[in-house]
Amino acid sequence: MLNERVLGRRESISWLVGPRGMFLLLFGCITVVYGATLSSTPLGGDAGEFATLAAGPGVAHPPGYPLYSFLLRLLALVPFGAPALKASVLTATVGVGCAYALFRAAMAWGAEPFAASVAVVLWAFAPLTWSLSTSPEVFVLNAALCVGMVAVAGPFALQRGTSRAVLLGLLAGLALSNHHPAVLMAPVGFYGLVVGARESGRPLRAVLLAVVAGLGGLLPYLLLLTSAADPNARWVWGEFDSLSGLLHHLLRA
Repeated sequence: MLNERVLGRRESISWLVGPRGMFLLLFGCITVVYGATLSSTPLGGDAGEFATLAAGPGVAHPPGYPLYSFLLRLLALVPFGAPALKASVLTATVGVGCAYALFRAAMAWGAEPFAASVAVVLWAFAPLTWSLSTSPEVFVLNAALCVGMVAVAGPFALQRGTSRAVLLGLLAGLALSNHHPAVLMAPVGFYGLVVGARESGRPLRAVLLAVVAGLGGLLPYLLLLTSAADPNARWVWGEFDSLSGLLHHLLRA
C-alpha cells in the first residue's frame, strides 16, 4: 500500500515537471499576465472604435473586419462590464489562443517542445504582441488564424486527410473575413490543401469540402450589411445602399 502511494506521488511529480506540466505552466502564465494587464479603457488607435462596436451593432472602418466585429457583437449580449473591458478580454483570450496555435505550428513543422515553448514566450511577451493582445485591436485575431493555417499545413500536424483540407479552408475563409493581408498565407494554405487531398484518398471530394468550408468562413461579411441597416447601429463607416458602396468598403478604395 505504501509503495503504491509513493509511486503515485512520483507519477504526479513527474507529470507536473514533465512536458504536460510545463505546457500548462507556460499557458497559465500567459493567461494570468494578459488578464492582469489588459486595458479597461481604449488606448488609442482603433481601440475606441472597436470598443464602441462591443456596445452594439455597427460597421468598422474599411474593410470592416467582419469576423472581429461579429465577436464584438456577441459581447454586446453580456449584461455586465464596460464595452472596452469586454473587448480587451476577448482580445486577450484570442492572444492566448494565438500562443497555443504558435506552439502547435512549431511542433507541426518538426520543432521540439522546448524550442516551441521558447518561441511562444518570445512572441507572447514581445512588447508589440503584449500591447495588441490586451486592448481592443484586430491584429492578434489575424495572427491566430494565420498561424493556425501554418499549424494545420505542417507535415506533423494533428490533422490528416480530409480533416486537414477542410480545416484549412475554414481558417482561410475566417482569416479573409478578418483582415485582407491573410491572403499572403495562400502558399502555405495551398500546400496544406494538396497534402490533405492526397492523404484523403479522395482528393476531389476533399478539395470541394475545403471550398465549401472556405465559403462558410466568409459568412461574417453578411454582418456588414445587417449592421449597416440596423436602426440601432452605434457606428457605421461608409455607405452600404448599393453594391458599389459595399465593394468600395471591402476593397478599401
